[in-house]
Amino acid sequence: MNMPNMKIISLIILAAFTASLSTGCSSGPKIPPGQSAAEIAVKAEPKKGYHPPDAGSPSYGGGPAEQMSPANPSGPMTVIDYAALYNIVVWLEPVTGTVPAGSPHILTAQSPGTRGADEANILVGTIGDQLVIYNRSPKIDTFYLRFDDGAVLNVGSIGGNARGIYILRRPGLAAIVSDSLDKVCDRIFVTPSPIYKVTHCNTAVTFNPVPPGDYRLKSWHYRLPGTSTSLTLAPNKVAKATVVIGVNSLPKVP
Repeated sequence: MNMPNMKIISLIILAAFTASLSTGCSSGPKIPPGQSAAEIAVKAEPKKGYHPPDAGSPSYGGGPAEQMSPANPSGPMTVIDYAALYNIVVWLEPVTGTVPAGSPHILTAQSPGTRGADEANILVGTIGDQLVIYNRSPKIDTFYLRFDDGAVLNVGSIGGNARGIYILRRPGLAAIVSDSLDKVCDRIFVTPSPIYKVTHCNTAVTFNPVPPGDYRLKSWHYRLPGTSTSLTLAPNKVAKATVVIGVNSLPKVP
């Protein structure tokens, strides 16, 4: 290779190196000017010191497949598989002020429903979303939301073979209850902030773009305690944090 060709190759390498410095060569999200982003790692942590009983022992109630199967409702409890924990809700809640909501999502439920009060695969939405309930009965029925803290909100009456639309206004976990059937048709979790995502363990979620400021990073799971921690988002930067789902953070019972 002659000297002119060597100089050309050197100039190409130098130009590529300079371009990489100017762009940062970052694999992170591209943030709009003046905005922020957050990358959240989501993990699940089994109870420390716990070891499941061996098959055949007196306290063994079957493996996860047996205890979670609808065909075997006599199992002592539902086994939580920390290696495959789904339907984890993660959201950013502003410490002060509010975040403008986008277009409302539509969540649908029906009565009689195919899911009950103990079904973990529940509906997830935020304040301002629309809950559409389909009354499959030929008769008029009244529906309401019964929250875990005891609060009850009247959804209203829906004619037979018709649908009703209700705007979600209160955060929390609620059961959608049919008055005539006196049973839960479905369950819904409402986040207080529109900055939320539903994910599973051992993965990561990205919120981008997000207005800079101070937030509470929160999480919720149907069967495990939620978490809450502070997170500050600086302009034009990516904040990183980890959410750990489990019971190890709970205070020990004396």
